[in-house]
Amino acid sequence: MPSRKGSPMLSLRVIDVSAGRVVKTTEVKAATEMLKYGQMTFSGFDELEISPDGALVAYITRWGDGYGYGTKASKQIRFWNWKTGISPKAAKLSSGSAAGIHFESSSALRVWKSANWNIDWVYDLQTADWKDENLPKSSRPNHGS
Repeated sequence: MPSRKGSPMLSLRVIDVSAGRVVKTTEVKAATEMLKYGQMTFSGFDELEISPDGALVAYITRWGDGYGYGTKASKQIRFWNWKTGISPKAAKLSSGSAAGIHFESSSALRVWKSANWNIDWVYDLQTADWKDENLPKSSRPNHGS
């Protein structure tokens, strides 16, 4: 019986479609937490969004933690600026994972917490903080390192 094993690293690639070539590549860790069962059965991207200026990639990873134990989605929204190679500070959710992400501008990312899109926050990439005047600061997700 073949074993199922996910890669601990994932590749992000920027491709110039007109030239048919890879412009830039980076490797990122799939799991952002310790494996509870010690075996990664699969790994991949759960959400991926590109900023309007095309420079910044926001992404959330998902992985299988142990055979038959289901999936785990990262509580971190990570970023990669492929033009500079810099990875801005990750946005960290205090509990659960995001159901969706969307850039409102090159410096603001809207994050949906609920699958029916009714709970959302805005993450300010310039200040590395959550900005939602309607949400008490104690209720906002924490931003991580």
